[in-house]
Amino acid sequence: HTKKNNRYIENANSNKWKPNILPDGYVNAGYTSILSVSGGTTPYKYTLINGTMPNSLTLNSTTGAISGNLTTAGNYTFCV
Repeated sequence: HTKKNNRYIENANSNKWKPNILPDGYVNAGYTSILSVSGGTTPYKYTLINGTMPNSLTLNSTTGAISGNLTTAGNYTFCV
């Protein structure tokens, strides 16, 4: 498998994010990472506001799950 490099999440406000660096993924392998946040007002809505996620991954706006089957190796920087 070809290793997928870290994707970074930047905090756009005073909320505290976990994780702020996502785990590596591998091409042709399933990927799931769940974002969590504390602070601010619930319910939270997770939205891609800047950058580009891999086309094969999706962000669940309710749960904060980033998941899919990685198809292309690369570095991806985006802000949620």
